[in-house]
Amino acid sequence: MLLDLMHNARSIVAAVLEISVVVLALRHGLFRRLPIFTAYLVSVVLVEIIRWSLISELGFASKAYFWCYWLTQAVLIGLRGMVVAEICCIWRLCRIILSGVAAILFANAAVAAWHNQNHVTVLITILERDLELAILGTLIFAFMFTRYYMIRVDRLITLVSAGLLFYSAVQVANHEIISVFTAGFYPLYAQIVVNSFAISMLIWLAAVWKPVPTEAPATAMLGAQAYAQVMPLMNLRLRELNSRLLEILR
Repeated sequence: MLLDLMHNARSIVAAVLEISVVVLALRHGLFRRLPIFTAYLVSVVLVEIIRWSLISELGFASKAYFWCYWLTQAVLIGLRGMVVAEICCIWRLCRIILSGVAAILFANAAVAAWHNQNHVTVLITILERDLELAILGTLIFAFMFTRYYMIRVDRLITLVSAGLLFYSAVQVANHEIISVFTAGFYPLYAQIVVNSFAISMLIWLAAVWKPVPTEAPATAMLGAQAYAQVMPLMNLRLRELNSRLLEILR
């Protein structure tokens, strides 16, 4: 009985938090700056409403809820990947990387699902696991890139990225390194996993708490002669970054 009350209370708090984030995001004009992320936040709330409606009417074991859960999960997974592409300051590079990674991940998941009876659940589960790893790697690379080249990232993008990064890191740890936790630390770790999305929502709540600032206008482009002088230095810095990344991966 106590466990049921705690679960219901946690669900109510999570729902209130999600709705609060969406209301503040819409009120403060987040859609003008990050339309895909805004659509993702709205989709999270709509998906929760649809799922709970089916549970109350048909129950967990119904076929309708089964298909609803996995299809909406696939939609949310796709939106998360699109959000990462939206917030990265190196948009074109990120788009190319994520497109290639998405194709590889989908092919890998499709092969694994083909050899399993539950094709849909295996396909989406593997995609979700691998995509979280791809999101984690992409955001870490983006942070390293911006820090190394001293690219200014505003508070909004930093907090949105931090929420995504935290959730993906917890999910990757849950799949890959759960065995390293001893019995003494496991209860704490389990609570972090269960509440990881709520913690990300708290980070996003901080991001949308204030009105979203307008994006600064793009700096005027330099002339061809200026680029000719700058490019050798940039190529040198890129080679240095590549060397550091290779050292990290060793």
